[in-house]
Amino acid sequence: MPLTPEDVRNKQFTTVRLREGYDEDEVDAFLDEVEAELTRLLRENEDLRAKLAAATRAAAQNQQQGMRKQQE
Repeated sequence: MPLTPEDVRNKQFTTVRLREGYDEDEVDAFLDEVEAELTRLLRENEDLRAKLAAATRAAAQNQQQGMRKQQE
C-alpha cells in the first residue's frame, strides 16, 4: 500500500502504560513501512530519470537525422 505524506502526518502511536513513551514494536513497524516506501519511491524516481534521459537522447537523434535529410 503506498504511503502518503498524510499517513505520516496523521500517524498516532499507542502510549505505553507504566512508563512514558510509545510502543516500540508499533513505532519500529511504522518506520519499516516508511523505509520500504521511500526505497520504492527512490527506485521509481531513478527509473523515471533513466527513461527521460533515453527519450531525450532519442529525440535529439531524431532531430539530427531530420536535419540531415533536409540538407540532402
